[in-house]
Amino acid sequence: MAAVAAFCMGATAFADAWDTVRLRGRTLEDKVFYAPDEKMSFELKLTDAGQVTNREYFIKWTRTGDDGKREEGQAPAFADSPLVVETTLSTPGFVRIYAKIVGKDGKPHKNRYGTIDFDGGAGVQPEKLQGVPEPADFDAFWAKQKA
Repeated sequence: MAAVAAFCMGATAFADAWDTVRLRGRTLEDKVFYAPDEKMSFELKLTDAGQVTNREYFIKWTRTGDDGKREEGQAPAFADSPLVVETTLSTPGFVRIYAKIVGKDGKPHKNRYGTIDFDGGAGVQPEKLQGVPEPADFDAFWAKQKA
């Protein structure tokens, strides 16, 4: 019985360690707009993670962008060591970095607030983005959708 009680207390202590953890992201250059081909460095860092010592969890990230590129990666989630994801974009547009804490099984880890994740990005010369003409069947498409 004592072993069961000790196990339950240990599990509770572990759950509490992740209870307030957040995944914070920022650009190391402290900006959101870049020049074409300029390196963007996204720092992903656990915050309020002083008691987290478990090495069973990972930061899984995905980079998508207006250039059509998709990159993915995963690294151990350490309380004392941020992860840096570097990328570039050659033309005007945006890059998105989405990251979440996952277990060894790849499933998202949740605390009392839900999934521990970060969703952010940066842009290259957004003032130079150009609109595109309306498709020829635009009005017909929406008329059909409303019917």
